[in-house]
Amino acid sequence: MDKGSIRKLFSNNCGIYLWTNKVNGNQYIGSSGKLGNRICNYLSSAYINNKAQCGDVIAKSINKYGINNFHLEVLVMGPSITREFISNNTPHIL
Repeated sequence: MDKGSIRKLFSNNCGIYLWTNKVNGNQYIGSSGKLGNRICNYLSSAYINNKAQCGDVIAKSINKYGINNFHLEVLVMGPSITREFISNNTPHIL
């Protein structure tokens, strides 16, 4: 699946993703309020290299083993919540 299809499929959704290393079985869990963007980021070598240098364990492992040695599972939680929604639905304490 290409980045455009991924962005379209998961755009405006939040969710949880699980990367499983096919070589050693290690699993890495992450979440995002902008799921399509986050998954596409992991398909970008520039993003992976940058995050790996910053110590991100998922990126370090993908950088070491290559994206083709990973299986991705995604759990879509629903639409992304906007700041406007949060500010309009935050309980007010008197």
